[in-house]
Amino acid sequence: MARSFVLVLSFLLPQSHVFSWSFEEINSWIGSYSARNINLTESERESLPYILKKLPALQTKIPYISLSNAPTPVKKLSRLGENIGVGALYFKDDGLNAQPFGGNKIRKLEFLFADAIYSGAKSVITIGDAGSNCVLATLAQAKRVGFEDVYCLLGPQLNTSYVRRNLLLDLSYGGIIKYYESEATQSKAIVKLSETLREKKQFPYIVSWGATCPIGFLGYMNAAIELKEQIARGELPEPDYIYVPLGSAGTAGGLILGAQLAGLKCKVIPVAISGLGGSAYYRTERLAERINEAIDFFVKLDPTFPIKNVLPSELEHRENFANYVYAEVIEDVSKELRKLFDFEGIKLEGTYTGKALAVMLSDIAGDESLRNKNILFWNTFCYGTFEDVTKKISYKDLPKGLHKYFEEDVQKYDGGL
Repeated sequence: MARSFVLVLSFLLPQSHVFSWSFEEINSWIGSYSARNINLTESERESLPYILKKLPALQTKIPYISLSNAPTPVKKLSRLGENIGVGALYFKDDGLNAQPFGGNKIRKLEFLFADAIYSGAKSVITIGDAGSNCVLATLAQAKRVGFEDVYCLLGPQLNTSYVRRNLLLDLSYGGIIKYYESEATQSKAIVKLSETLREKKQFPYIVSWGATCPIGFLGYMNAAIELKEQIARGELPEPDYIYVPLGSAGTAGGLILGAQLAGLKCKVIPVAISGLGGSAYYRTERLAERINEAIDFFVKLDPTFPIKNVLPSELEHRENFANYVYAEVIEDVSKELRKLFDFEGIKLEGTYTGKALAVMLSDIAGDESLRNKNILFWNTFCYGTFEDVTKKISYKDLPKGLHKYFEEDVQKYDGGL
């Protein structure tokens, strides 16, 4: 296979197009997926995830490696449900679904790292904001599967408790951490670093913002079928509504596609977690675009792929936080997080899951008909302080530009971890 790397004009793209980098453009040295012919033994076929069993034509095109503890557990939120008058309120927990670090990105990385290994990558570049859960999960799992050099290219964000935790964990897992004060310099650095690694024959596999790309969608398409199996086993009734955070759209979009494939009748409600500085990400038009990019990719590999392109009018999402910047912790969200902790002992955060929780509770309070529905909250956050690890790490070993996250206060309504 010819090995070369091209990242198409990433630093020239406007912000609203960052997530529309196609997977093949980001890692174009990998070559054509349509030309692949992955050979599987019968036992390997048996161990494939639900989604590849359901779409057998993809089995020879897209590799897979198991990283998670799936199926992740479902818990009935009995006390919170009683407090708000909902008899069937459930919590699907992707929090601790892998070691050493979990969260929703693990499901995507099961396909991405299998692809990286299959393609002969020698290093990994991962990109995100200072406290990125995706960067941390990518780093931890890259080390787990054998990549020695993992470059973490970080940009600025508002300060939170989990930013501090994640930065210290980035150090503990041996990430090569770089910090950039603007997205423009961060994007240029991706191009320069990838070219340098290519010249050194350390061919890089890039996991972009949120690990959102067509094959990453498979993670949550698979999760929806996993949910269908849990429903069949009687672990919960089929939800009428599923609330989930909406960031780069790979989780929410994958659930929407997967629910259709699984034959679930539920309505997925993606909750946009910010607006200012990136509102285009969170319109139904943008969500539909992400989903349709994935569908088009799958159709190229399997013309019998059963889902047709979606229209924005077929989707639903919430823009309650359109006037807030990314990672801004809001008083009303903090109150709802406290309620969840007081009733159920579950500690989430205010950037993603807290906002999705707040919208779900607001919807229920404003619509009495929801109290007779089956409602599922899908947790994407890897919770916990990881203090047994972080207490041994000094933040002063981070690039100097990141020291401010430890020397300045977190936001007023940050509830800690």
